[in-house]
Amino acid sequence: PSGLPWTAVQRSIQKNILLQASNNPSTIEELSIELGIALPYMEEEVTLLHNATLLEKQGDKYITNFFILDRDCRMEIYHALRSTAQERSTLLREFMEDKLADIRALGIAGSHIDDNAIRFWLVPDLIDYLIKSTTKGTNIYDPPKRANGETWGFVGYEMADLGEEIMMGHNGCGKWPDMFWSYKYGQILWDQCGEPSYEEVMLLCDAIHKKRSVTSFSDVEKGVWKGIDGRYAHASDDGHVVPDVLVITKENHNRIHQLFREHENYEKLAKNVTEAYEKLESIFKKYSHQVLHNNLGYNIRMELCAMRMMAYHDLVLNGFLKMPEDPQKTSLGMHIMFG
Repeated sequence: PSGLPWTAVQRSIQKNILLQASNNPSTIEELSIELGIALPYMEEEVTLLHNATLLEKQGDKYITNFFILDRDCRMEIYHALRSTAQERSTLLREFMEDKLADIRALGIAGSHIDDNAIRFWLVPDLIDYLIKSTTKGTNIYDPPKRANGETWGFVGYEMADLGEEIMMGHNGCGKWPDMFWSYKYGQILWDQCGEPSYEEVMLLCDAIHKKRSVTSFSDVEKGVWKGIDGRYAHASDDGHVVPDVLVITKENHNRIHQLFREHENYEKLAKNVTEAYEKLESIFKKYSHQVLHNNLGYNIRMELCAMRMMAYHDLVLNGFLKMPEDPQKTSLGMHIMFG
């Protein structure tokens, strides 16, 4: 509600202070000298950053109160995760080969939606489930509470050439518990066919729930339908709305995860992810001041999400996942979750 943390880091001086004080407790005088900023101005800036909870005060010194991962830290984290990525990818592939027919039988995809679309969704979903179920710490969707009572996460990164893209987005839109989610697979599949608006999601969910025909739409709904038709759904010959993305109920989502837990590969995957968490925990402690250690779990889990794209790269490379002919027109990774 306050606009934090972004409102506190709009200017270079604020960013430079946070960089200088990262893992480096400093007095206002020391910050003034190091950054070449007059003391009165420095006092004002430090006060603003302290009130924004981005600087923590320790006696007469201030220290940055969120992780800024430098290049060496990022490289060490990347190599720790990459060293066991191929094992994760192979185990996930074996599970999907064994159980995809059972998963499809749950009715999460129409007959016109191929197995590749289910796999594209399953890869990050199963990794998210592993991170949530087998590691300690705070879920990335439930970040730690700040000193001012607000709840948000924040992290900084130094640029580093990691050798492959590891960022995957996961955007949601709708009215809980009915949500339209989009996994965004790096730059190649970041936009796909474009994400739906709130109005489009609401109409699509309502049409699927009530098995509506396009002939039942009001004039306003017909206008909204134009943005849906051919992207996330289409009308059948008799006019009923047919989703072109996966539609997954909470019950079916739980059933998929049950199939996953019961599979012979699950314990191996759980061990792989747990050990990765422990490796990252030691790396984070190595590169961070004690003041940051209370919220280690949140940041470690955030970095574990790179496992999604690593598996995606591996499975595209070995042909298990097929890239769409026209990435800008595909809805791969998009899905509806009904609570």
